[in-house]
Amino acid sequence: MSSASKLKPQKSPNLPTDDESISSSMNNDQSESNRQLDVVSLTKEASSSSNKRVLEKSTSSYSQTPDQTKRRWTYEPQKTVPRDRRRNLGWVTLIPEYKNPREYDEATKYTIILVVALSAVIGPMGTSILLPVIDEVAADLGTSVTLVNISVGIYLLSLGVLPLWWSSFSERLGRRPIYISSFALFFAFSIGCSLSKSIGMLIGFRVLCGGCSASVQSIGAGTIADLYPPLMRGSRMGLFYLGPLAGPLMAPIIGGALGQGLGWRSTQWFLVIFSACLFILQFFLLPETMRAQDSPEAIRALLKSRQLQNNLENKGDDRNSSQHKASDVEPELETAIEYEETDALLQRIATLASHYDDEVGEESMGQVDRESPAVFDPVMPALSKMETDHRGRVAFLRRRRNRIHERLAHEFQKLLQNKGNNTHVPENLNESRLRVVKRNLYIYLVLPIKSLCFLQYPPVLLSIIYSAPCFAVLYFVNMTLTYCYARSPYNFSPILIGLVYIPNSVTYFIASTVGGRWADVLLKKYKEKHGVLAPEARFGINITIASILFPCALLITGWCLDKKVHWVAPLVGTAIFGFAQMIVIGVNTTYIVDSLPGRGATGIAVNNFVRMILASVASFVTEPLINAIGVGPLFSILAGITLLLISVLIVLKKKGHHWRETYDLERIYDKLDDVN
Repeated sequence: MSSASKLKPQKSPNLPTDDESISSSMNNDQSESNRQLDVVSLTKEASSSSNKRVLEKSTSSYSQTPDQTKRRWTYEPQKTVPRDRRRNLGWVTLIPEYKNPREYDEATKYTIILVVALSAVIGPMGTSILLPVIDEVAADLGTSVTLVNISVGIYLLSLGVLPLWWSSFSERLGRRPIYISSFALFFAFSIGCSLSKSIGMLIGFRVLCGGCSASVQSIGAGTIADLYPPLMRGSRMGLFYLGPLAGPLMAPIIGGALGQGLGWRSTQWFLVIFSACLFILQFFLLPETMRAQDSPEAIRALLKSRQLQNNLENKGDDRNSSQHKASDVEPELETAIEYEETDALLQRIATLASHYDDEVGEESMGQVDRESPAVFDPVMPALSKMETDHRGRVAFLRRRRNRIHERLAHEFQKLLQNKGNNTHVPENLNESRLRVVKRNLYIYLVLPIKSLCFLQYPPVLLSIIYSAPCFAVLYFVNMTLTYCYARSPYNFSPILIGLVYIPNSVTYFIASTVGGRWADVLLKKYKEKHGVLAPEARFGINITIASILFPCALLITGWCLDKKVHWVAPLVGTAIFGFAQMIVIGVNTTYIVDSLPGRGATGIAVNNFVRMILASVASFVTEPLINAIGVGPLFSILAGITLLLISVLIVLKKKGHHWRETYDLERIYDKLDDVN
């Protein structure tokens, strides 16, 4: 018996768990087709009733009496996981692990959100905290500004690429081990950055720091989804957004102040101290929030108990022959075979169950969120809260729900049959272990890359073609501000260099609030005029004005710096730039979410992957290009590129609806759901 088989079965909202229902659906008097249909109906009934109960419990807090609302920070023993069975060192947390994390009281949920939001600050902060002290780093390490810029760009690269893998790890291992392990590593690698004796050492440790800080960018939104059903995530996701939005604003100011008073290494020691504080908060205040009933181990335990009852009535000659063959195998090998042969199927069931709960949970309850899905973008939030093409999204999610039910039932049936009719015995234990190694390499290394399949979908591809270069321009601007204001005629100190980033940060926040309301007003007017609201309606007068202001702001900033005019003049350009960039990228982010019903988070991850690669390239080449052609010509080229990219928006507005109607998007969804 494997260790997993000793686990006490837990009820899953996404799998049939009632003993009588399982027995009846697997009755040996039924045909194979009838079995399949019964399992489908059972999974639908179990999932629907469970989701209804979750919504009722989650929304009941809004109708509590005054006496009930006073009950905060109280944990009901019947809802908590016993201390000795809590996962991932959960026995040390001050907040106990719940069997269903959505049953935490609001005070506990907000505490968890606060810890996650604070953790989300450190990734964007690590990107910009070195900007005011780049020249000091180059002088201290005896290197060039270009190589120091590479340390900034390489951090961006790992920050954009690694979230694809952290998300995959969390689905198998849980949220908590990803948080505490990544921040423990970030703490160690930040010490390495602080003690770096050469630029190569600094670049190496910065790569590792960026990769570790990327964990919360990937799984932070997943934690919010663990705590709240889809209908209640919007405002809580807004609280989570405060972390990554505050990081870029505070980082240059903190970096400049520390760099001027204590030297550039103090910026890295600040990250060491900050990450240590976050690690302590995570270790003691962040319980495991991924529901145990969706994990492969819990499903394995469930099937172990069912096997004793069902047996599948396969006791004929073939079964006897199979048992005789298996009995000749060593007990250790037999256990390994039993555990390993079903592991891939268990993972598929757990993944499908999780996707069902988040993608179509609201559909099974007969309610639909009228707002756009609460999707976390680690850099640029989706501006508008209004949903477009509501009917199309509902129809698509219903089809996905039915397909997921069918696949879930098929895999459940297949797994039970394999448990009863397993006749394949590997020649030795090494062969069995080799299969596990290959499978794990596929799941952990190859599977996350499958999300890039969304680049085959024209609306997503064109949206990224426009927004990714626009995002990369931000780092051309940031690196140029540091380079120019640190030199004649300005000769700003590090703290003053940090302050020059305030104008574009302020307009960034203004655009994130005013721009969202503006977009919603335009969408309402569009619907009144045309009667329908398609995703392409987002490309209205707001995006037209912003896309024109974008290159104009670049020309103002670039040529003012090139001609060395008064230091205030370039900042006028950066203020306009911050507002325009937030509008153009924010609208595209929302469009991607609209174009991928139930998979908006994956689309944002792909977008983040591409744009971070381009941003890192921008960090590498800014200083050499300034030296080669000058600031004015460089920014003129960037302005020309952004003007040409407007044609992409025109194509999207005209052809987007046609592609959404004719493209087989479910084919890509099926690729992502299949983890075998």
